[in-house]
Amino acid sequence: MEDRVEQAKIDDVKFLALTAKLTARDEECEEAKFQLEKAEKVRVELLRVLQERNAELEKLRQETKECHHT
Repeated sequence: MEDRVEQAKIDDVKFLALTAKLTARDEECEEAKFQLEKAEKVRVELLRVLQERNAELEKLRQETKECHHT
């Protein structure tokens, strides 16, 4: 009987350790998810700026072509 009690205590400690590990991993996953969301926002903003710059460059090309044709 005493062996079962000791084994139950050991199992409880193992369970608590696993629970702690899972909680830590869950927190790491949440942090990684947050960082990915931030990175995605930055990527979208950079893409928007790049598209704006490309539009400005295209407009300048058109103006330059028009100047050379006159």
